[in-house]
Amino acid sequence: MQSLLRDYFSATATGLLIALSLPPFWWHGLIWIAFVPLLAALDGKDRSAGLRIGAVAGGVGYAAAYAWLPPSIAAFFGFPGELVVAAFVAFVFWHALHFSLFGIIVRGQWTGGARIAAPALVWVVVEAFFPTLFPFFIGNALQPHVPFIQLAALTGVAGLSFAILLCNALVFEAWRNFRTGGRPLIPLMLALAVIVGLDLYGRWQLRGVDAAEVAPRKSIVLVQGNVEARRETSEAWVRESLRTYSRLTTEAARLHPDLIVWPELSVRASLPGDGVVMQRVFEIARQADTVLFIGAGNRDESGGAGNAAFLISPYGDVLGVYKKRRMLPFAEETPSLVGLLRGGPRSGALRADTTSLIIPGGRMAPSICYEATFPAFFRDGVNDGADFLVNISNDVWFGDTAGPYHHLQAAVMRAVETRRWLVRATNSGVSAVVDAHGRVVARTQLFERTVLHADVPLLEGGSLYLRWGDWFLATCAAALAALWLVGSFGIRSAKNEARRVSAR
Repeated sequence: MQSLLRDYFSATATGLLIALSLPPFWWHGLIWIAFVPLLAALDGKDRSAGLRIGAVAGGVGYAAAYAWLPPSIAAFFGFPGELVVAAFVAFVFWHALHFSLFGIIVRGQWTGGARIAAPALVWVVVEAFFPTLFPFFIGNALQPHVPFIQLAALTGVAGLSFAILLCNALVFEAWRNFRTGGRPLIPLMLALAVIVGLDLYGRWQLRGVDAAEVAPRKSIVLVQGNVEARRETSEAWVRESLRTYSRLTTEAARLHPDLIVWPELSVRASLPGDGVVMQRVFEIARQADTVLFIGAGNRDESGGAGNAAFLISPYGDVLGVYKKRRMLPFAEETPSLVGLLRGGPRSGALRADTTSLIIPGGRMAPSICYEATFPAFFRDGVNDGADFLVNISNDVWFGDTAGPYHHLQAAVMRAVETRRWLVRATNSGVSAVVDAHGRVVARTQLFERTVLHADVPLLEGGSLYLRWGDWFLATCAAALAALWLVGSFGIRSAKNEARRVSAR
């Protein structure tokens, strides 16, 4: 019983350390040792214990890291308190299985070098394929330290997650060696080498010639209207929202930008079907004398409602329409279990006709809200010729919580992966401009009504991740399969040898 409690305490410590490494605490240095208590608790356990210990770590980690979710559920759905609690418990329970699966596979059947490599390989594969409501890449925790995240241009966030788990496994190996009279210094030095190597590589990348210095630029203004959250809207509320964004657009137009960006659903009407609202939007674009990119509702040919963004010229034309390709489960659509399980790697995007939109003198890769957490949405757009990234969102439902910062943290990675600048307009914050190395060069505060201006370089070329996609994830999956086969063959050989010895 005492041993069981100690294991659960260790798993709890891992969950709390992970949460502390994320917003709102931002103690990202803790992520390098966060998994050590969990690995210690899993060492030598059977599958059943691995499942339970992993569930404790995942349950505590998700409950603590996503403590901002219950108020968001209450605000968005209008649920009573009991239903909010039930929904959050279901969320935590499901996502705890993510860690349970990790625990079942990682538990102590690995030997030698495989014991160090397996946690990193297993985590990368489970992280990519386990169906979650919000994609949870542990590598996002490194975002505050810009040099660390430069590896994402080669491997995607999977490479950062691998480095984190590899370091944790090495620290655990040092602790294990210390307890058993081995040599703890070697794995500790290797763990330090992982961290220092990642930092030095990133600093080398940051010191390189910045293509942005000589690239042509576009003047872009992001409009943050801070309009109140409503699911059901009236015509009066739609008009008031339009007046707010019209006033801010007039202010933005004084900067003579090439593009003004409004957030997701800043126009709570279905365009182009609502002719009155459409004409008002055209009028605002003409008065601003620039191109607008606005979030609005949309109805398809069958009459189904959707979420879209419209590129409006100052001459009363629709230059292009981007329709949201990935809906937020349970909020914008009710997914089936089969649909969730068949979703494939969470980096994958749904195919669509429009992955980039052309503006005068440039091309952008758009995304709406939740899509910023999926690498392939921007990768598809950049491979289609986009020279900068745009994300529009409405995070007002998150309130004054860590939610908007989690969302921004994920979006920053898309800039690094594609080596493109990212502009992100949200209704209530955090709106931001991110350079091609993941530096947040400008941002707004939560719940302020303002505009944010930036001269955004139009970049060409790209990164290894942009060209090869999830090659690192595939490599990890292949390496894990190879380790599994070799380990299984070794176990069978040992059992056969034991039978021969006992038969004699």
